Amino acid sequence: MGPPRDEPVDAAGHDEFLRLFTSVQPALRRFVGYHFPSGREQELEDVLQETALVLWRKFGQYDPARSFTSWALGIAHFELRHSQRALARAPLALDERTSELLARRTAEISPGSERSQNNLGRCLDKLDPRSREALSLYYEKGLSTQQIADAFRGTANMVRILLFRTRQSLARCMANTARQEAGGTG
Repeated sequence: MGPPRDEPVDAAGHDEFLRLFTSVQPALRRFVGYHFPSGREQELEDVLQETALVLWRKFGQYDPARSFTSWALGIAHFELRHSQRALARAPLALDERTSELLARRTAEISPGSERSQNNLGRCLDKLDPRSREALSLYYEKGLSTQQIADAFRGTANMVRILLFRTRQSLARCMANTARQEAGGTG
């Protein structure tokens, strides 16, 4: 498609930016939201707004041959770190490595699965903190069930059961949400 553009964005570029930004906005919200615990919604909104401004300012440098989602998530990642350092805020919920992994994985989400990803996020929010932590340790950090058991002061079998039940709960929640969206009652 060509090299990055250095010229100012014209009206057609403005329309293209809005189209691309609108399509990536849910993924950005989800990605940035993973970094803030409940009660820090204003900080989340501030980071999203600053990310949008930076994306707009740098849109002339965006390489159309590259994924806009990946580019936008990379900028959001840097804005998260900048906001944490510049304002000396409480630490973000995710460490640097997990945040980078999450940005890559979020960029891989196809537009057709956006609704499912949003539903999964809502279902994850319904889990108790211990179940969410177990999932995070197992899937994001790659810890074994024995390592998680050590952290939880339990047994590996207890962790396997917890993960199994948590996955079942997520599957039920996702199925119920899909039924409700299809017009059924739940």
